[in-house]
Formats: sequence, C-alpha cells, structure tokens
Amino acid sequence: MKYSFSIFQFLLFTIPHLVFSQSKEEFQIKTHYLDVCQVQYESGGFSTLLKWNRDIRYTISGNRASKWDKKILKWMTEVEEYFPFRISYVASTENADLVIFIGDIYLYKLKYLDESVWVNDFINNYFTYKCDEENNFDYISFCVDVDRTFSVRNKKFLIIRHLFKSLGLVGYSNGAYTIFNDYVEISRQQIIPKVWKKDLQALEVHYHDSLKSGMNRKQVKEIVHSLEKSF
Repeated sequence: MKYSFSIFQFLLFTIPHLVFSQSKEEFQIKTHYLDVCQVQYESGGFSTLLKWNRDIRYTISGNRASKWDKKILKWMTEVEEYFPFRISYVASTENADLVIFIGDIYLYKLKYLDESVWVNDFINNYFTYKCDEENNFDYISFCVDVDRTFSVRNKKFLIIRHLFKSLGLVGYSNGAYTIFNDYVEISRQQIIPKVWKKDLQALEVHYHDSLKSGMNRKQVKEIVHSLEKSF
C-alpha cells in the first residue's frame, strides 16, 4: 500500500506540472508565430497571410554566391523538414520560383528589379514577390549584399531571415534568440541551430492546414488560438 501511495503522490505532482509546461510552451510558440507571420504597418494594420501552396524550385545566384551556396543548401535542407512541400535546387534562374541573389545590389537591380526601384550604397538587402489570385506566393527573389554587410553574424542573419521570409514569415519579433530580431546579441556559434528553433516551430504553425493565404489578422489570431499542439 505504501508503494502504491508513493506512485499516486508522484503522479499527482508530475501530471499537472507536465500539463503546465506543455501549455506554457504552446503559448510561447503561438505568441512568437503571431509576431512573425505578418507585417505590422505603422498605421497599426497588418498584411494578409502569405504562403506557398506547392513545391518550390530555388536557385542561388549573384557575384558572391560561390562563397555561400553550400551553407544555403544546408539551411534549406533543414528548413524543408518543417515545410509541407518539396524544396528543390535548380541551376537555372529561368526555372526557379525563388531566386536567392548573394552579391552586389546594383547587379541585382539590373537583373530583377524595375528601373523605378531606388537603391543606394546604404541598402544591403532587398526582397520582392508576386502572388497568384488567392494570395499564394508565385515567385520570389531576394538579394543580400554581403559586401555592404559588415559582420559575419549579420550576413548569416540577413540570409537566413530572408529564407524564412521567402516561406511566408514576414513579420518581426522583439524576443530573444530569434532570426526576426534585428538587435539580439548572439554569438556566431549560436546562430544555428539553437537560435532558429522557435522560428522553425513558427514555420510549422504557418503551414497548418487551417491557415490560408489571404487571411486577415483577426482570422489568423482566432485560428492560431484554437489550434491544439499538434505542431
């Protein structure tokens, strides 16, 4: 009887603790996702939800691409585990849905941007996209000008940040240990994989079947708060 009572005491203490821990983790994941899933405008409004609804073919281009292509291939492989569609590399920009340009931003403008788009020596990154009629991503290109980005940490952060952005996470976070905070102090060794664990979890939430491209902020919040922790 004493043995059985001890087990009962253990379960009585442990089960509520586990439930609380899971609830806390779930709350943190959902809160972070709501921070990073949509752009918040200065007016207080939010962009609509943006997602892919199909496989993606990507390529790596630019006059500095050769120094970063292996790293980007590795990062994309890791990201694909949390993405419901296939992500495959192609050599040609003509066959790519996503163009990752690493190099001079003026060269990027000549190849991928309209003449009316303004860039200067103080701009070290650019992101542009097209959507279909249902607000699903149809084409994306982005540039990170590593020669105009001073530290290795910032170069990696910008590239990884744009990788997440190109999958639909376009917002910002003030939280610690996230790719979506411009000012968080993180050492080079922490960048992968520790820092982006919560960002990968946010990506998994983003591609939950209940969340659809084109949804407004109210719709997104209602669905996210109703989700059970299956991500």
